[in-house]
Formats: sequence, structure tokens, C-alpha cells
Amino acid sequence: MHYNGPKADYERVIHLLREIEFAKSQLAPHDTGHISTAISWMESRVATLTRKLDQSPEPTDRYGRPTGRMPGYRKPTDENGRIIRSEDC
Repeated sequence: MHYNGPKADYERVIHLLREIEFAKSQLAPHDTGHISTAISWMESRVATLTRKLDQSPEPTDRYGRPTGRMPGYRKPTDENGRIIRSEDC
């Protein structure tokens, strides 16, 4: 099943940020260039999705009033509860 829309993109960003964090934990001084390449690609994907989400129209309720955020959306956080931003990757 394939999901589209802003909510799916938010979820993709969250999952990518978690994968980036894990991949960075697997880096070693040598023989891990393929991991560095994957990290770079995932960071690029996060940046692309973030730009797309920034340009998407603000969600509205059934009367056309802005809701201010996606229903059920929570900003991605790290293990300490701090909000993860794409600039931090």
C-alpha cells in the first residue's frame, strides 16, 4: 500500500531521521564508506521532504479555517525529548 500527502511525508521524515541516527552509530574509522554514502542520501531526502512540507498549504478544518498543524502530528523528538530539526542532521 502506498500513502501520499503531507502526513505520510511527515512520517517519512521521522523514519529517515531515526535511520540516520542508527547509521551514524554504525560508522567506523575505515570500511564504512557505503554507510556514509547512505547517510548523505537520507539527509538529502529529509531536506527535500522538509522543503516540500514547508511549501504545502496549511491544513484547514471542514469550514476552511486553518488548523495550524496536521491532525495527529507530533514533531519528531530524540531520546531526550528534544525536537529534531533537519538542520541538525
